[in-house]
Amino acid sequence: MAEILIQRKRQRRRAWPWLLGLLALVLLLSPVLARLNDESSTRPPAARTTASAAGAIAPATAAPTATPVSKPETATVAPTSPAPTPTSFERFIAARHSSPSERAQRRYTADGLRRLADEVGTLGASEAGVRAIRLSADSLVATSGGKAGPDYARAAFLAAVRELDVLGSQYAVAVDTGRLRAAAWAISPDRRLLAQQGKVQTFFATARDALHLLSRRR
Repeated sequence: MAEILIQRKRQRRRAWPWLLGLLALVLLLSPVLARLNDESSTRPPAARTTASAAGAIAPATAAPTATPVSKPETATVAPTSPAPTPTSFERFIAARHSSPSERAQRRYTADGLRRLADEVGTLGASEAGVRAIRLSADSLVATSGGKAGPDYARAAFLAAVRELDVLGSQYAVAVDTGRLRAAAWAISPDRRLLAQQGKVQTFFATARDALHLLSRRR
């Protein structure tokens, strides 16, 4: 029994140095562990996350997309068709005229009638109608005086009205033949043509409008 007690005492004596060494080691390491604990507690959460964890938590910021630059809008201009070239008869009507004498008025009226005959002939008037207009124009200039001049002018106007009426039916255009006919009959055979130059001009202007309508449907 005495030997057993002596061995136990020896084992206890041998354990004390180890316990004291461990205690000393704990005392030495406790400040270091406390400092590490403080640093880890005060460090912001973002700093403790690794690069891979940060990529998993927050996606990488996408590069800013370039906003397409829109071209300045330009006003579209509708194509405009060129203005029709005035015909010989239209230019004749547009020129202001004032006859100083009966002969000059007859020549002016005959010139306008020839241009009118050319226009209705181009649109498809009958040869007989175009010839009648031209013959009356020639007779208007051939007469030297008297009251025959206004008759020739009115006859030529009425021949032109007939052709314009036929062309209106042919092209399905509502030609104002009533106004044309009234302007033709307004020429009085009892008055000199010089005194009626306003009526001549009115007929020519009305015929010009009718020709303009017909030429658009040609």
